[in-house]
This record gives sequence, structure tokens and C-alpha cells, in this order.
Amino acid sequence: MSPIAPPPTGWGDPALDGQVWAADQIASSIRATLPSGHEALDAQLPGGGWPVGALTELLLDQPGHGEWRLLGPLLAALGRHGGRWVAIAPPLRPHGPALQALGLDLAQGLWIDATRDADAAWAAEQALKSVERAASTGPGGSAPALGGIARTAVLWWSDEGAATLPTATLRRLHLAVQASEALLFVLRPAARAGRSTPAPLRLHASVDPEQPTWLRLRILKRRGPPLETPLALDTGAQLAAALAHRLSQPLPQHRALPAAPPALQPIRPGTRQRLSGTPDLLPEG
Repeated sequence: MSPIAPPPTGWGDPALDGQVWAADQIASSIRATLPSGHEALDAQLPGGGWPVGALTELLLDQPGHGEWRLLGPLLAALGRHGGRWVAIAPPLRPHGPALQALGLDLAQGLWIDATRDADAAWAAEQALKSVERAASTGPGGSAPALGGIARTAVLWWSDEGAATLPTATLRRLHLAVQASEALLFVLRPAARAGRSTPAPLRLHASVDPEQPTWLRLRILKRRGPPLETPLALDTGAQLAAALAHRLSQPLPQHRALPAAPPALQPIRPGTRQRLSGTPDLLPEG
């Protein structure tokens, strides 16, 4: 008995070619993608880049551990083409010169402070809806396109200190970004890696403790087979540019400490002592 031949790519229907995903293959994205700026990562992402019109989750060991190096090339590319990016509730104060050294155009960025996740989620949804409204107004009212798509990226650092982000909130944002043709990144604590989420793409980013200029990436979820070996991204060139500004600054000058005041002599009982500019501490007699 001869073995059964595998079905064709489109399962016998030419109209489905390229639209049927086999789980042992990296899916080709039906929607647009933008290059991440890291060739090794693009080779493992469906469609060869960050997905447009979809929710992407980045899980971090702690804020400030590699997310700007990871997303910097994308945000820099958006800025070079007149695009925009929105940073919502970053827990650490961004350092402008370092971000500029990564290629980011600060004039194209918008910073939004929010103390509660509920407020930050609302701000993210409004940002996505503003992209949707701009795109629906036509060429006269929409942002210029990069590769034929709207060029806006929304980044949200969720706190989740005491409570896990509700799945309904993520689902609502996923629906909003699907209608906006923007890029949405929700940055969450790594402890939430085991939680269910509607995000089609999830990654865990961490700094290599032995080589801090390298980032380790684990792809936790994608439309494709599991990636057993973490990716290693060399971001040394990015760090060198970001640190060049700081290293070019003069070292802070140490101010001389004031001279210690003279020690006071102990007051013997039955005597009085006069301090400069002060009356007698003990009455006469």
C-alpha cells in the first residue's frame, strides 16, 4: 500500500494558496509586517518582521532591560519616514540623548504618564483609534505611509504589580489595533509568561548576564513551530552609540566638604561659657 501524499499548500484550492498554515512551518503573514532591524529575529517571525494590525507582547525581567534596544531600529525607521510612536506609562524616565543616539526622533514621539493600568489601557485604545480615524479620512488626513501602511507604533508598559492584566483588556486592544493598521506592543512582567493571552506573538527579552551587550530572546508564541533555542542579538553597536554621549560629558566635580566646626569644651559645673555672638549660657552668680 503506497503512502498517502501530503495535500498541496492550498489543500486543493488554488484560492487558498498561501492562506493555509501548517503548524510545522512558520506562517506567512497575510497582513503587512515591518522589519525589526535584527536579521536573526526577522528570520523567525511570521512574515519576516513585526506584525502590523496585531498585538505583540514583550515580557521583561524588569523594565529597561533591553526593550529600547530591541524596538529601537523599528522606531527609528518610523521616524525617518515621518512616522510616529507613542510610549505609555514607561516606568523609568527616558533618557533623551540615549534615545536619539539609537536613531529615535523625539519630535515624533509622544509620552503619556498613567498611574493605573486601566488609564493606560484607555490611552492605548485612544491612540489606536486616532490612527484608525486618520487612515479613514484618506490621503489628505492620514499619516504618510511606510510600505503602504500607516506608520504608528504604540508601546505600553503594564504595571501588574498586584493584579494580572485582564484578558478582556488585551482582547479589546487587539481588536482596536486590527482596525487601526498600527503596531501595538504591550510590555509585561516576565512572571506573566504562563498566562493566556490573545496576542499572536509573544517574546521574552532579557539581558545576557555574562555579555550585557547581548539580548536573549525566547519566542513563546508565534504562528509556527516552537523555537527551542533562544535567539542571541548583539546590540553592542547600539549601546556604543547610546553611551557615546554620556562618556563625552565631563565627570562631575566633587565639591570640597565644609571644614568641621571647632569642638566645644565641656562645661564644668558652677562655671559659665560664652559662645561667639551668643549671650552667656549660664547666669552669673
